[in-house]
Amino acid sequence: MKINLNNPEEFTFEEVRKLVASQDDTEHTKFQVTKDGYLTLTTDVDNEELQDIKFFLPVYIAGNDYVGKNASLDDEYVKSIFDIIRENWQNSSTGYIDDF
Repeated sequence: MKINLNNPEEFTFEEVRKLVASQDDTEHTKFQVTKDGYLTLTTDVDNEELQDIKFFLPVYIAGNDYVGKNASLDDEYVKSIFDIIRENWQNSSTGYIDDF
């Protein structure tokens, strides 16, 4: 699943909730945004293939409820992901984002 940050009808709180729920919490994951504006949640956490990535959030360690159904039910947590992605996309941030 990916979310187009350039489309306000697609980049919504509820779509971010769905993205959080889309991964199982048994693998390490990270949120990343491509240079062309797509938000994804990936299990490719080695940070070696970043040429098409504009920015990314910290790696979430498996087994801590950072992703999956339980995480998606936490409105405050989902809002924090939504807000940090929106802010950094609007500000044209690049690289590793660890300010939340």
